[in-house]
Amino acid sequence: MKSKAELIVVPGPGIGHLVPTIEFARALTQRDHRVSLTVLVMDDSPIARATPSPHHFASLISTDHLRLVQLPSLSPQTISQILANRPGLPRIGLLVHHYMPIIKDSVSRLVSTELTQLDGFILDAFTSGVLEIADELGMPSYVYYTSSAAVLGLMLHLPDLDSEVETESGSNSAELTIPSYRNSVPRSAFPQFMFHKDDEGYKRLLDLSKKLRNVKGILVNSFAELESYAVDSIDRMVCESQDQVLPKVYPVGPMIDRTGEIHQSANGAHLDQIVEFLDKQPRKSVIFLCFGSMGSLNPGQVTEIANGLERSGHRFLWALRRPSNSNSNNEGGADLEGGIPDGFAERTAGRGLVCGWAPQVRVLGHVATGCFVSHCGWNSSLESVWFGVPMSTWPLYAERRLERVRAGEGVGGGDRDEGVGRGGGGSHECGRGGEKR
Repeated sequence: MKSKAELIVVPGPGIGHLVPTIEFARALTQRDHRVSLTVLVMDDSPIARATPSPHHFASLISTDHLRLVQLPSLSPQTISQILANRPGLPRIGLLVHHYMPIIKDSVSRLVSTELTQLDGFILDAFTSGVLEIADELGMPSYVYYTSSAAVLGLMLHLPDLDSEVETESGSNSAELTIPSYRNSVPRSAFPQFMFHKDDEGYKRLLDLSKKLRNVKGILVNSFAELESYAVDSIDRMVCESQDQVLPKVYPVGPMIDRTGEIHQSANGAHLDQIVEFLDKQPRKSVIFLCFGSMGSLNPGQVTEIANGLERSGHRFLWALRRPSNSNSNNEGGADLEGGIPDGFAERTAGRGLVCGWAPQVRVLGHVATGCFVSHCGWNSSLESVWFGVPMSTWPLYAERRLERVRAGEGVGGGDRDEGVGRGGGGSHECGRGGEKR
């Protein structure tokens, strides 16, 4: 038996992929000291808001078996080319494409100068193109999937769905059968590019789904008690696959930043202001509104939310950020210019606070927080469940509407009306509060 295993990890771009990957890497190396991981971190500034630097991440790692390597930034010309592309999958795909030569060079240098041996790769779904590098080296590859098991089931099923569905026809009220969802899924829940086979986003998604079938195994950031139906359905898909053997799927979650130390970054001054506000509020009295690292609202939506919060009389903490295409990342201060009614801050003083950045884990773990209005990102959903905070969903982009559908199906494999997913209409409540896991 080998005394040590050396693995290279290539996370996807964006804080929503990087944080759960770091958490998984920390857990793996702490559980088994025979494993050493080297994590290659891309500069994702062309597609995402400011991400904490690798130096910040490195300061949180307390083991000699895990290290982070910051890959070189792309040239200004390449970044301009990426930004000229459409946001979403096309832009992410182009970023990863331009990083492939850099990743290959970094792997070659690590293998020849620093790693005594290399035993395999752990990739993100978005970085599955590194499979070609792994194949050249004769190394096995695993994918760490940072979204839900239900969405992973869709990805594994997509090549079959591609041959079954007439993409251009059908109304948004039409429904599709996806094995990892207990109920049929309306077309309106899917990103609309999925119904246009010539769309660049759809082509990239289909390519990613096919690559998932070529890895040795898939680790998913979920657990059977939360998504038993999806996990069981994927097991059946793996057992019943005939034309091409699907890889084994291993639920390894929940991998979340439970202390909030990774997200805290350089926002210490704003953290103090937020915690001081929450400390003054009654238990479970505050509505927390936060729409993810890339989520933003238009001025009309901001006005409607502000009016609703003011008229409701409820206490609230609102993380309001500038649109992602703004010239300012606005990590600390709130965007009080676009849509906030005049005098709103004064009229809600004491019971409400608007900020541009919020320590989401710290807020969800605070006794004053009683409800979470979320974009339904998977990390946010896991954090909401972990801290027992009811969640009302407002999906804004990507697979978030699919996550809302999954939330509405409930926790576990039974049909009882409890757990995640009570509510109707445009939102659902996730979790019932109470004891933490």
